[in-house]
Amino acid sequence: ADGGMFAADWFPFEKSFPKEGKLMRFWDLAATAAKDAYDPDWTVGALVCLHEGRWWIVDIKRVRESPLGVERLIELTAKTDAVEYGNVPIRMEQEPGSGGKIVIDQYARRVLAGEDFKGIRSTGKKVDRARPFASAAEARNVIICRGEFNKALLQELVLFPIGSHDDQIDAISGAITELSGSKRRTRLLF
Repeated sequence: ADGGMFAADWFPFEKSFPKEGKLMRFWDLAATAAKDAYDPDWTVGALVCLHEGRWWIVDIKRVRESPLGVERLIELTAKTDAVEYGNVPIRMEQEPGSGGKIVIDQYARRVLAGEDFKGIRSTGKKVDRARPFASAAEARNVIICRGEFNKALLQELVLFPIGSHDDQIDAISGAITELSGSKRRTRLLF
């Protein structure tokens, strides 16, 4: 079934992105390893570039790991991004309540110390937060860089919002909102 919010043919593919664009890696966390028939959420880190009103989905890191495995991936990804692209700001969705504050504090002090890192508390429904992304995609202003992540991303996009997962869309929507400077639906917390 088609989710109706995104269409696969809205997304042009390119080999690379404009190097003069503004980059951001946005993380949507989960911390459960896949087991047997259980289908947990994914931890997703979307690297998105904004250049002249268009967004490039440069890279997606997507895993199902323990909290320690997630921390290691995020730390390694920050180091790899710095080598490949220079200083890449890192943002992370902050879950509500004190648990979310503790997680952001832990990443700021232990995992990503010295990085341009901030926690972002999202508000409103996921579908509403994805609307700017969907509008840009329909206008053919979201380009996907060719990579191993393409198939899983397109499958999630065409099923959204009725599919079983929305983690990649959450991460990309967060990056698009932050890169565009829109603070309507998010609030900077850390």
